[in-house]
Amino acid sequence: MKKILSFTLIVLMLIPMMTWLNLSAASGSCGAGLTWSLSGGTLTISGNGAMNNYSYFEKAPWYDSRTSIKSVVIKDGVTTLGNYAFYECVALTSITFPKSGLVSIGDEAIRDCTALKSLTLPEGLETIGLIAIAYNPNLERVYIPDSVTRIRNMAFAQCTALKEIDYPASVTEVEGYIFSGCTAVERISLPDGITKIGLGAFEVCEKLTTINIPDTVTYIRSSAFAYCKSLKTITLPQSITKMETDVFNNTTSVTVECYADSYAENYCKTNGIAYKTLTAHEHSYSGAITTLVTCTEDGVITYTCSCGDSYTDTIPALGHAWLEWVVTTEPTTTTVGVERRECRRGCGSFESREIPMLEVSEPEITVSDYDISISMAENISYIRYALGEYSTASEIKNAAGCVTLNASKISEYTEEGICKLTMVNGGIYSLWIKMTDGTEYIYKADLSVMDQSVETYGVTLTVKNLYGVKDYFIAKGERTTYADVKANSVVQITKNKIGTKHDYTYILSDPGIYTVCVRYDDTARAHKFITVELTVTEPEFTENGLQLNVANLDDIKVIRTAYGEYNTPGEVKRAEGARAFTGKTVLKGLDNYSVQYREEGIVTVAVVYNNGYEVMYKYNVKKKTPEMKQEGSTVTFTNLDDLKVIRYAEGEYATSNQIKNAVGSKTVTASKVVNDSVSINLNSGTYTFCVQYNDESYNYYTVVIE
Repeated sequence: MKKILSFTLIVLMLIPMMTWLNLSAASGSCGAGLTWSLSGGTLTISGNGAMNNYSYFEKAPWYDSRTSIKSVVIKDGVTTLGNYAFYECVALTSITFPKSGLVSIGDEAIRDCTALKSLTLPEGLETIGLIAIAYNPNLERVYIPDSVTRIRNMAFAQCTALKEIDYPASVTEVEGYIFSGCTAVERISLPDGITKIGLGAFEVCEKLTTINIPDTVTYIRSSAFAYCKSLKTITLPQSITKMETDVFNNTTSVTVECYADSYAENYCKTNGIAYKTLTAHEHSYSGAITTLVTCTEDGVITYTCSCGDSYTDTIPALGHAWLEWVVTTEPTTTTVGVERRECRRGCGSFESREIPMLEVSEPEITVSDYDISISMAENISYIRYALGEYSTASEIKNAAGCVTLNASKISEYTEEGICKLTMVNGGIYSLWIKMTDGTEYIYKADLSVMDQSVETYGVTLTVKNLYGVKDYFIAKGERTTYADVKANSVVQITKNKIGTKHDYTYILSDPGIYTVCVRYDDTARAHKFITVELTVTEPEFTENGLQLNVANLDDIKVIRTAYGEYNTPGEVKRAEGARAFTGKTVLKGLDNYSVQYREEGIVTVAVVYNNGYEVMYKYNVKKKTPEMKQEGSTVTFTNLDDLKVIRYAEGEYATSNQIKNAVGSKTVTASKVVNDSVSINLNSGTYTFCVQYNDESYNYYTVVIE
């Protein structure tokens, strides 16, 4: 027979539709094949596969919206609920599970959902995790299918509104503290097959009066029935072979019914617990259902002993197991709606309730710079707008440049219920808005007077919102008058340069403090002064013989270099033999880079950053050269700072590689240098030396020993 957690009927409070509309919308990924979306207070999990596991420290992506989540819908294809999935969703009142496929509910997944009153777990579920549905003080009713094979420790702990508990037939153990602190529970029904009752399993079930212990139980752990102050009698079967200390700690009114010479009788004697010895024939009682239990009618089981004695036990009516509410008639602004829910047990019962009429709300229009924002976008079927002042829908429709947006197009510009439209130009706009219920509105949006702002990026300066601007000046330093700005101006950006642009960007040569002075077409408007500071990262140059190291390359665009003296990056770029190293290739991810040269001479280096900053650097490249002295058969090299290697061999050679591959070639590394000097003793003959430094400076010497 299906096992049910049966409690008082839950009546969900009606949530007004307009409240749903005002809740924020969001979405994202919650597993390799799963996505989530939050809209109107409903969190939907869809896709195929297992949900990610979360934790107290790394919460689910919808955790910050937990006070707004009123319902959860889990679609077919979801196989697991991750740890901490709906932890502390304090407004949650309903969870719709998939019809099949969900196999596990993770640890603490539905913990501290303080508004939750009812749960109907799906067929096919196998595991309920650690503390999974605990600390839900208003949870009155839970349906657990027989497919569940394990319910882990503390799964329903501190669910203080639970009144009845029926365990699924496929579970073989009542794990530790699983119903600890369920202070309202009155009846517990355990199925045949249970072999162990865990530590503190029913601790502090203060109203518990009835519990059956099947004759498959062999082991009861400590405090299993501690502080069950309403428990008067409990029958322990002969199958029990082990009971830990304090099973009935502070359950002082209980009388244990047990069989003569059984382990349970001896336990009671040893621990001073009141007991009653049962006669042997009572062990042969077997039961048969004479009246089936239904949602509204009690069932009856008749137990008969082999001696002919019998008694009956009543199975309380299950109560209806309601499915989710389904809207059968949508509400409008003039009529109420209707929603209905049916009993999932197929008894034919249903409930209906009204959905209040939609409130008539007018969208709000706000302007910012070139943007017009319109609220309640999901309830708008059409928007028309045109530049100019018009009073009727037909005037707007017939105006030059009129733009019409239908609901599909409106949705493209909508985020979190707000439709944001960016105008091509400033000025006064007229808008006609038609709602989905047919209501029409006319609005005017004034974008004629804009407030300019300045954005900086290195030495790049952008002035924004330029509608109505005559021109603006940029001057070095902090200035407070137009005359001072003009006298020290770096540049004047005129209306012709601005054209139809909303914003205009200018690259300055140097960082520092600048003042922008804006003048308007409307001469009555006072000039606007904006002071900004342009900051940059300066490159650092380290000279090293044939190498030049350039550091501080974060946000680098390009390094260019060429032999000769030049004044701009463009001149370097066009020079003969110019080289370039870009931030997208060679310099990507580097903070410093060494430019290698092969010849001596003056070079120019141009360092250009993405923020517009340019630095020109000139370097006189000189290779590193040792000093050589020959005394008899001894050759001495000095000035060996930053030496890489000395190679030599008997014979005359032109390259370091030839020396390296010669018969009898010798190598002297930097570790052999003492006091900046190396001495080498040679036999008679002609030798070629190559002295190589880390900067790739190569020096060749021919030495003849008589």
